[in-house]
Amino acid sequence: MEWNGRHVFRKGDYRKAVTAFETALKENPRFANAHLGLAVALADSGEPRRAFEALERMFASSVVQDTRDMPTFEQAGRYYQELAKRLAAETIETAEAEVETLAREAERVSGFPAQFEDEDLGVQITASSEMAWKHGRDHHVIRVRQSLDPAVKLHMRAHELCHIIMEGEARSVGTNRWFSSNEAGWTLAQQELANELGPIRRSLPPHRAEALVERLFKGLMAQLYNLPLDMMIERRIATKHPALRFAQIQSISLLLDEAVKGCSAPDIVRLVPRRVMHASRFLNGCYAAFVDQQYAGALAASSPFIQMGAMDRARNYSGAGKTPIATYRQGGEYDLVDMFAAELRLQGGSRG
Repeated sequence: MEWNGRHVFRKGDYRKAVTAFETALKENPRFANAHLGLAVALADSGEPRRAFEALERMFASSVVQDTRDMPTFEQAGRYYQELAKRLAAETIETAEAEVETLAREAERVSGFPAQFEDEDLGVQITASSEMAWKHGRDHHVIRVRQSLDPAVKLHMRAHELCHIIMEGEARSVGTNRWFSSNEAGWTLAQQELANELGPIRRSLPPHRAEALVERLFKGLMAQLYNLPLDMMIERRIATKHPALRFAQIQSISLLLDEAVKGCSAPDIVRLVPRRVMHASRFLNGCYAAFVDQQYAGALAASSPFIQMGAMDRARNYSGAGKTPIATYRQGGEYDLVDMFAAELRLQGGSRG
């Protein structure tokens, strides 16, 4: 183990390394290399939670001074995710208990119990919830992708339970709404994008082309309705349910990877209309900005969207006080959806 090119520690001499890094940080609390070295030494000595906390302090206090610092922060980010995954597995029983507590709260708030189902939902859907009152059932149904890591499944169940709780809270004060698109809006959208839809219709058989066009628009609407709510839910989990913090980080990292692929894969970019792609990248960029704010940049969520040219608009929007996630009120998530819809000129909602 080597630190700053000057101090070398033999393998296994972890206590000496920890002491040296802690001494360096007393002299300079913003020394990123020392934070990373301390995290590695602590993890190697069997203290992964303290190692994780060392990295949290690094990202909260240290800043990239120039390009020479980038490798340190990139390495720290990868290690942060590795430790989160390791700790998620080690604390899975505590996380399971937290999900059970959330399930009881969801039943108390909504008046209906929740049933969990693991299914093969495909790569486009990670989890979904069907509210009892929308499906005429005496219970909610939460479906989670079967192939997910156990810790990620727990987080997704918690996420959907929070969705039920928030909608139940909004119903209790009469502020809940259902969002939908109608036939007139669908026709208008196709007219506005007629030129951009040409490549799709020319490259595929008619029935497949129309099915893809419909899927693209439904996907964008789902992003519009869900991403603002997802931000509020993840803030709620982070602040009210710390027992899920490691599973949450592991899960959000997976979702970010899938979002980046969906916005950058050549086959997708080639076919998706430019305005639809720009809207999707904007929404994902806003979510990435939120994640970087919540985790002090540890997940580097914005970096891929910077490369796509999506972050200037997203940061200007989310950084202008327009996304009141921290000042949540019952039903406030619907106002947030309206804000994003207005920004993208995709407005329309109905009370339900």
